Amino acid sequence: MDPDGRKDRPFNAKTDKPITPQKGTETPIYSFDKNGKAIGLASGWTSAYNCHSYAWHNSKGDTDPADGDIPKIGGVPIPKWDNNPADDIKQQNARQLGSDEKNIPGDIVIYYTDASGNEYYDDGEPISHSAVVKTVDNEGYTTTVIGKMGQNEISENHPDAPHYYNKDKEGNSTSRAYILG
Repeated sequence: MDPDGRKDRPFNAKTDKPITPQKGTETPIYSFDKNGKAIGLASGWTSAYNCHSYAWHNSKGDTDPADGDIPKIGGVPIPKWDNNPADDIKQQNARQLGSDEKNIPGDIVIYYTDASGNEYYDDGEPISHSAVVKTVDNEGYTTTVIGKMGQNEISENHPDAPHYYNKDKEGNSTSRAYILG
């Protein structure tokens, strides 16, 4: 039974994959000092992309972003960066999978703030992360997702792995919704 439509089971530390970054896949925008403070633009920042670009655009960037979706540094848009995939959901006429539908590899999971409290993604609710379903079990529950962790590495892990986008930037708990890929 999956009454809230998340289509995955709680993380099991004995059997499920924790956050597993792939070294060398980061595309940093900023350089950081030893305390983690941004100190300037990183070399090569013009090829930066994030989780939404990775999941929705195969890391190529949004070809038709909504106004204001692409952040700028010094007046220059960050190439390949996608600030919010809500426009992609609309443009692709994508739909959230129902609780009775099985996930398949290639579906997209979004981590969002359920502002309405209805346990369903509603247009306009903030999306903090996107990832692609990599593997599912024989009942159609997602067991592994792959996604870019902001400007950091690509990671492969269970969708409910500890510390994997379980809070938004304001500290609110996130919910997951699966979108037909």
